[in-house]
Amino acid sequence: LLPRQGHTADVIGDSLFVFGGFDLNHVLAHFSKLDILTGQWSEVAVGCPDSPAGRYKHSSVVYQDSILYCGGMVQAGGALSDECWLFNTTSFCWTQYPSLVEAVAGHTLTLAPPNRVLLFGGLTGVDTENYSDRLYTLYLLENHTTTTWELTTPIIPHSNHLRRYGHTTVLDSASRSLVVFGGIVPLPRIQKEKSSEVWVYNIAQNVWSLVKTTREVPGVVFHKAASLGRYMIVFGGSLQDDEEHGKCFSGEMFVFDMGCMEWTALPSAKQYQLATPRYGHAVAVYHGTLLVVGGFNGRSLSDVLLYSPPGEECATTPRRSCEDFQHCVRCGKRCKPVEKCRHRMSQCGVCYRLRHCTECTLW
Repeated sequence: LLPRQGHTADVIGDSLFVFGGFDLNHVLAHFSKLDILTGQWSEVAVGCPDSPAGRYKHSSVVYQDSILYCGGMVQAGGALSDECWLFNTTSFCWTQYPSLVEAVAGHTLTLAPPNRVLLFGGLTGVDTENYSDRLYTLYLLENHTTTTWELTTPIIPHSNHLRRYGHTTVLDSASRSLVVFGGIVPLPRIQKEKSSEVWVYNIAQNVWSLVKTTREVPGVVFHKAASLGRYMIVFGGSLQDDEEHGKCFSGEMFVFDMGCMEWTALPSAKQYQLATPRYGHAVAVYHGTLLVVGGFNGRSLSDVLLYSPPGEECATTPRRSCEDFQHCVRCGKRCKPVEKCRHRMSQCGVCYRLRHCTECTLW
């Protein structure tokens, strides 16, 4: 694998597909595949003449046996793309899909099963006025056809703004919601800052809510997140909005419990800090294992790191440490999940973490 940052990584079957990126000199169009079982890399042999130009800071999402790629930068620090391309891993052919409403980079794509793709945020121009808070929807139909992209107009119950780029979005399957974390957000007088906010978008109710967490994590940008059961696992990123000052490369792992809407810890989490701090990397999930691919830490990287989280932590946590986990309680002589202990009540759940009581009625 060529060293790179700003690329995407997606798992289909036993293969990891890595597309695009930037190596500090060139915008890459390289399309590589890792056989996860053998650990062997190969270039993807495309079976059709059409293919997208190289790009970075684009986004991707897996749908059935295909990967949808949208947006990104097609020149170093320059032109943005409004293109969407679908790559079929059976036919090994590219198909160009309906263009985005606007060119964008540093956004996210998320699949809400069975076939709805949601695009959120990103950079649509060269300054902070072009940080987007828009949410677009595309429906993937049979025979690789689609609808066109449509702007969704959600309810935001209070005045906080959502404009950002370099953030992450994961799907919480239990509540059927999008969970958005971090990114660069604009401030008055052309300033910007890293964000530590967690926002939740309820798909069915079409409403955004800002989550009130009791535990704090630092603001971070150009990180990556993945959904693993009830957890959103956040890896790496930049802890500075100005990359020329301070601590640029994070090797930390943060864990957000989407069931309790709170930052928490997993056993031995500190042992799983990234061996090489980085940002601009990509992540994918393979049978419950997270794969971290490439990134940047002063030089472009080409490695692949694996993280396998432990099992049910309530059952394996000593009773004295039980309440380190938001959804675990001391129940008699054991540490148990809240829902399995009749003797305790816990302030655990979406409504308890929202900032306004009226928002609870929307969940």
